[in-house]
Amino acid sequence: MKKLPQYRRLFFTVWHNLFERGQLKKGERVLIHGGSGGIGSTAIQLAALSGAQVYATAGSKEKCEFCESLGAVRAINYHGGRF
Repeated sequence: MKKLPQYRRLFFTVWHNLFERGQLKKGERVLIHGGSGGIGSTAIQLAALSGAQVYATAGSKEKCEFCESLGAVRAINYHGGRF
């Protein structure tokens, strides 16, 4: 249970930036950089649950697949040549 405050802080950070500062609304598009990390994965899930179209970046094929499993419409490998 000692980790609970850390998760609350992480959740608050994402919520504040996406919905309070960013004013993200249903149907809008959002790009999450570093989608496979703690903040990025939380952001993907919250944004997708709100009805936004979520795109993410990550550093490998496996991490991109992870982002898509969380709700990203598409994840882009930033180590790929087309990024």
